[in-house]
Amino acid sequence: MSLVAAFFIYRAFRNRVLTILVGVLGLGTMAGIFPGDTGMIHGLAALVTFISGSLAAIAAYRVEKVPLKYISVALGVFALLPIILAFTPGLPKPSFFNVVMGRGGEERMVAYPILAWVMGFGGYLMGLSKD
Repeated sequence: MSLVAAFFIYRAFRNRVLTILVGVLGLGTMAGIFPGDTGMIHGLAALVTFISGSLAAIAAYRVEKVPLKYISVALGVFALLPIILAFTPGLPKPSFFNVVMGRGGEERMVAYPILAWVMGFGGYLMGLSKD
């Protein structure tokens, strides 16, 4: 569905960056096929999903109107923050989110803002329809 959405986003806005990010987000969600204990494939697909989803929320700023454009950027930055902290050299591992929330807590800190953005952006797009 995300790939279909990417096609229609391109038709509506002609924004290649947003189109590519939404398409990669859709492809990356294949991480859900592989449980977390399957190793590297789940981690790579999840990382692609989370980075592209966060950046898509930020990139949507160009096609949205106030107040959603500010909410999208905030959700994108909030979702990107745990990823940046997890891969920053010199910070203690496991990350703060992982220690406080347990296994999967860090993933939820990234996934939920992206899901909130997807739902909000979908509602926004439906509201643009003239018919």
